[in-house]
Amino acid sequence: MAQAKDREHAGTEARTFFDRLWSSGDYWRLESSPFEHAKYQRQLDLIAPGAPYDRILEVGCGAGVFTGLLAGAGRRVVGLDISERAIARAASSSAQPAGVEFRFANVMELDPTAEGPWDLIVMSETVYYLG
Repeated sequence: MAQAKDREHAGTEARTFFDRLWSSGDYWRLESSPFEHAKYQRQLDLIAPGAPYDRILEVGCGAGVFTGLLAGAGRRVVGLDISERAIARAASSSAQPAGVEFRFANVMELDPTAEGPWDLIVMSETVYYLG
């Protein structure tokens, strides 16, 4: 019971922290930084040899920039983030291709096998928040 309370508290703290950062926009410049876009391309180069994947899960998708790029490697891509503000930003982007879905979720409470199987799970921008 104590572990569940600790996990719930950590989730609340993380959600508050990341919502605060996303409320001011793209804090990390994930959408505009040439460095980030070059990193996305390197990640895709590593992933693409196995493409096309049927189902891809991205944990910690933020505003969904990389999630949208993953759509070129898979039929269906689901991006999860603990920040409702990040998910709202991702979902409102007109640049997202078909087959991409965004969900507000706490990865510490996620059972990835519930909807599985997944062909690829990506956690490239996930940050562990210690409070």
